[in-house]
Amino acid sequence: MYKLPLLEILDISRNKVRKISKEIKSLASLRVFSIVHNRVDDLPPELCEMTKLQILKIAENPLRFKLKKVVEARKQKSHIQK
Repeated sequence: MYKLPLLEILDISRNKVRKISKEIKSLASLRVFSIVHNRVDDLPPELCEMTKLQILKIAENPLRFKLKKVVEARKQKSHIQK
């Protein structure tokens, strides 16, 4: 779906986004992903497969409690900002 293999920074903050597609994993070079101040309540597990992702900004989203386990698992591999 996404054809931006060299994209390293993606900021979609403050856009009323409700869902992040599992196709996000095709952005293989993504290092920074910011979805601050949106309406996302769940993140695709494919985010954990993104080996170059270093910073994930997820503050101010109505994330469900179960997601915290995914975030904690990913924290061990890189730096995530809440």
